[in-house]
Amino acid sequence: MSIKEDYLIACGGKVNPYTLMKYIEVQLVLMNPIIPHFTQYCWNKYVYPVLSKSQNYGQVSENLSKQPWPKATAPFNKLTADRYAFMKNVKSSIRLGLDKAKAGGKKKPKKGAEAEPPKTLENCVVFVAKEYPEF
Repeated sequence: MSIKEDYLIACGGKVNPYTLMKYIEVQLVLMNPIIPHFTQYCWNKYVYPVLSKSQNYGQVSENLSKQPWPKATAPFNKLTADRYAFMKNVKSSIRLGLDKAKAGGKKKPKKGAEAEPPKTLENCVVFVAKEYPEF
């Protein structure tokens, strides 16, 4: 769920519809053994009508129980997970720094002094190395 939220933030509202529908399908399939009536209702009411009209999505069954269980496309890679966690931390630091810069930092204007005009930041550059030394 947190990766989905990160994806939505990173896309800035321009979400790939295939990715979003695949996410919804997997969530419904995973929840189906726990709350079958609710997931089947959601499938019939919202998801199946869209997927049944799609030509490129693949085969979909009207019965959610007949949808295949999701399979991992690749084994877990710790290095990729560490890189993702690092980039997520960098992104958070950049956002906090940007908010702090827009607020003018910690300095408060002196009494009677004219307030500075708000600063505008237009670019942020992140350098990423192709190779990293062993830690």
